[in-house]
Amino acid sequence: MLSYFIAFSVGALAGIFEIGSRYKDEQIKIAFSYFYAYLYWIINGLLGAFALFLMQSFPEKIPQTDYPVINAIIAGLGALAILRLNFLNVKNAKGEETGLGLGTLITAALSFINSKIDKDRAADRRKLCDELLKGIQDYSALIQQMIASLDSFQDLSDEDRQTVQDKFTEVRNNPSLTPRIRATSIFYTILNLTGEKHIKGVINAYKSHENGGD
Repeated sequence: MLSYFIAFSVGALAGIFEIGSRYKDEQIKIAFSYFYAYLYWIINGLLGAFALFLMQSFPEKIPQTDYPVINAIIAGLGALAILRLNFLNVKNAKGEETGLGLGTLITAALSFINSKIDKDRAADRRKLCDELLKGIQDYSALIQQMIASLDSFQDLSDEDRQTVQDKFTEVRNNPSLTPRIRATSIFYTILNLTGEKHIKGVINAYKSHENGGD
């Protein structure tokens, strides 16, 4: 049972890291605040446990070590690779044998779940943007403030800074965009890099200054 627990835990942790690598603005929050995110990493954990079961059931098809704990870790990390193997052969209408693997089906299911996470997160990001930009009078000044706020970071890469600068150049050179749309585009770009806490602090401070505060 310990081996299955390890395989589940490693698979679930791998799923959490996958979510974090895709949604960089709030990795931990997304992994533990959205139903489909829960579903994603729990399924990954179950796949890890199932992969270990297959390893134990088909030792001739899956190379493994003499150490159960290591096998459990391998199952958790490589569940999809293991499940792509053909463990059963079925005959089609022509009598030809075809290998039956679950990897493709599971990959499609996980992709569907990930798309649901993306849609839920996008809705929350739009709501956050609308709330923070509401009442802004000078969007151009806000854009400059958001970009300048990146100097508060000490470990932000040159590549990330260039991403913001490129987006700023893009929206500035597009005369068809309204000031609000330009600010929205910069908002999302910086949100992706810095997270909610930073962007909220920057915009709320700007609003206070714009309204005559200190």
